[in-house]
Amino acid sequence: GLAMAKAPHLVTLPELRERFGVPFSKSHLYRLERSGKFPARVKIAARRIAWDEAAVIAWVQRQISVKGGA
Repeated sequence: GLAMAKAPHLVTLPELRERFGVPFSKSHLYRLERSGKFPARVKIAARRIAWDEAAVIAWVQRQISVKGGA
């Protein structure tokens, strides 16, 4: 049969801060998203948003490589 697509794991704004150390305010994140500098959010309910964990991890890794870390 057809393989089911794996649903992305989503992280909320508090998780972005706790797990990934993303320091931005919500409004700053939105500006980054609009300019293509941060993964776009996913609307999961009328007043709830989250981000695709894999996209956030990739973004964090890019920040590290840009800053000459790792």
